[in-house]
Amino acid sequence: MIPGLKRLQLRLARVSTGTGGRLRRQLAGAAATRDRAQNDHLRLGLNAKNSQLAFIEFDTSGSITFWNSAAEKLFGYGVDEAIGMKVAVLRSPTQQVVSEKEQAWKKLLTAGEGAIRRSSCRRKDGQDIIVESHNIPLIDHHGQTVGLASILQDVTDQVRDIEKRMEAEYRLAEHKQLLDTVIESMPIAVFSKSINDDFRISIWNKAAEELFGILAKDYIGKNDYEFFPKEQADHFRQVDLEVVRAGGIVDIPEESANTGAGPATLRTRKTIIRDATGKPQYLLGICQDISKEKQQQAALELQRAMVINSAKLASLGEMAAGIAHEINNPLAIIAGRARLAAKKFEAQPEVVAAFQDISNVSNRIATIIRGLRTFARDGDADPMEPCRVADFVAEAVALCREKIKSVGIDLREGPIDPQVRITGRSVQLSQVIMNLIGNAVDAVDALNEPGAKGSQRWIETRVEATADQVRVFVSDSGPGVPAELRAKIMQPFFSTKAVGKGSGLGLSISSGIVQQHGGRLELDEKAAHTTFVLTIPRLEA
Repeated sequence: MIPGLKRLQLRLARVSTGTGGRLRRQLAGAAATRDRAQNDHLRLGLNAKNSQLAFIEFDTSGSITFWNSAAEKLFGYGVDEAIGMKVAVLRSPTQQVVSEKEQAWKKLLTAGEGAIRRSSCRRKDGQDIIVESHNIPLIDHHGQTVGLASILQDVTDQVRDIEKRMEAEYRLAEHKQLLDTVIESMPIAVFSKSINDDFRISIWNKAAEELFGILAKDYIGKNDYEFFPKEQADHFRQVDLEVVRAGGIVDIPEESANTGAGPATLRTRKTIIRDATGKPQYLLGICQDISKEKQQQAALELQRAMVINSAKLASLGEMAAGIAHEINNPLAIIAGRARLAAKKFEAQPEVVAAFQDISNVSNRIATIIRGLRTFARDGDADPMEPCRVADFVAEAVALCREKIKSVGIDLREGPIDPQVRITGRSVQLSQVIMNLIGNAVDAVDALNEPGAKGSQRWIETRVEATADQVRVFVSDSGPGVPAELRAKIMQPFFSTKAVGKGSGLGLSISSGIVQQHGGRLELDEKAAHTTFVLTIPRLEA
């Protein structure tokens, strides 16, 4: 309450009824004279010192009884116009109906000290303004309300500013709600991190929850290191820092991550959100699980590769059949004549040995021709049937033996239990082993070390069998597969060989064949030398 207003409340102590009426009237008259002097002093003070504050007095009917210069400036009415004017004239017609005005006036008269009210008023020129009034009822010496004193101030600009700010805040809240709804309904994971707060999560939508198996209520306010393995969190942080340095959009076509469903391949895009000064504040990211897409793409590429390989095998099979037909007949004659000659010269051991060599070579050539006719075809249509591991491994090695020997590579063959069997297509499995041996020959031969000895250039095949599975190992002393390429070597059309020396189909097709047999083909990354392992289920004895 403004200092001095309290003196406007004329509260005279009632004189005891035991005194004479004349004395009571004298005391009351003296008090009234004193209070009028105090009231006039207050009015003069408000009129001179507080000219920015309008001061108005009303009687109980709502008629104006006092009007200072600030009130004249505020409402546009001069003193002569204002005195006797009803309070309703000052109110905006749009604010209240008549009955509401009367109720509001009565409420003000009985509100007690310090009632504060904000209302819409109308100036003499018709302009509507908003005023804030501090209202104090005026009490006479009998304790009766005789009027109302009001100090008023124009708060139109302040109220308008508040309304604009509230409208802006409302619109901002609307836009935020819209943005939150859009983000939550997106089918791909959306997240944001606070760059200046250790990359802590600030947005984590429903799709992100489903992809990573982490709820927003648990993740928001925390960073990657609190939920992911350190190696993966380090990768995320490194990419985040690269995005900040780049200052724009960064695409990560493929990255591996642990999700709620296990390891997955993600396609991610990240960018920077800046504040009004251009300073980076947040990192916004979206990511999508493309694991199924990659699997479908790999399956299509494998199918394409196998079609190409089948076409190559068909052509090679036709050629092999022609070669076999042309060679087998003269080869049979040579072998037969050698056996007859050996019998004719039984008495001459040296001659017999020579003809025996001719016969042995003929038999080897016949074996190679038979193998060529067998392997140079697509065995996909062959039935799955029991077969001995020793047989299809030996057949594959026999076809590669001369090639290995011709380039000066030592061939090491481990023992194979002849009783170990599997269920499958022996032709296809032999093709897989031939492909692995062929790759090993290329890798070792590519070394071309001057003066290298045989012990430094070798290829080894061996078989290990347990109660439920068989593992065929093909190792070599080559340079090995670079770490950055190990995840790609099984992909169709990917090759580490020089242009023109490899189609990139061998390992992808071999892996597909082994998978058809319920097994797997993989690179043993823990082995001391380059080692591929073919694992297939063992047939019970």
